[in-house]
Amino acid sequence: MNIKPLSNNSNFYQQDFKGKVSESKEKAGSESKVQDKLELSDEAKKIQNSASATKNLDEIKAKINSDFYNSDAVISKVADKILKVLQ
Repeated sequence: MNIKPLSNNSNFYQQDFKGKVSESKEKAGSESKVQDKLELSDEAKKIQNSASATKNLDEIKAKINSDFYNSDAVISKVADKILKVLQ
């Protein structure tokens, strides 16, 4: 099967796109680079370092490793809750 473009303008779009990309690269090189930054609230820091958070995380990891979340009972519960939200 041979598919032909509707017009000869298909090359125009490719050239235009390439031109815009090169322009944006030039602008980015002249400006200072912006870096992402993550700030945690004091409450989040407390939770992160708490023993209960570590305990919960360990329990979740154990359940993942034992395929608890892949059981039919858990999948059925999740599916039921999704249906309730969608209705």
